[in-house]
Amino acid sequence: MAGVLAEQLTAAGCEVTFATPEPLVSAFTQYTAEQKRVQRRVIELCSAVHTSTALARAERGTARLACTYTGRETVVPADAVVLVTGQVPRDGLYRELTDLGPDALARAGIRRVARVGDALGPGIIAGAVHSGHLFARTLDTALTDETPYRRENVAPGDDRLLLTKGGA
Repeated sequence: MAGVLAEQLTAAGCEVTFATPEPLVSAFTQYTAEQKRVQRRVIELCSAVHTSTALARAERGTARLACTYTGRETVVPADAVVLVTGQVPRDGLYRELTDLGPDALARAGIRRVARVGDALGPGIIAGAVHSGHLFARTLDTALTDETPYRRENVAPGDDRLLLTKGGA
């Protein structure tokens, strides 16, 4: 997502400094065979790219970036900071239905309410397709509706960020 936002911001005329605590730009794209292409594009478009670097703090007109290994800080000019962090499921409909309780659902003829795809855990499109496929194959079995793995594990402070200076 951070790479896509960087591309949109530069297309809008912003000067973008890209920073990520990962050693690669958009590290997850290693699993989708896109990493080299995405990193090349970000390097071409952005005025600076900082890997293994996290936002220490933002101040008026600047951002302090810290090396994830040494903690050594670098100050960069920034008119705005755009954080790209962990994704949160949008499962409002699931919660509304389950809040009704099993008796109300049974009266309405609803035997089961389950989350699949991005409502269960946002991720790449392949993950959502896999989730729906798995649910359909295991319908009416004792298998759990919960995902057997985490698609994304973002620790506190493990934020991807974009710093922008100037722009349209």
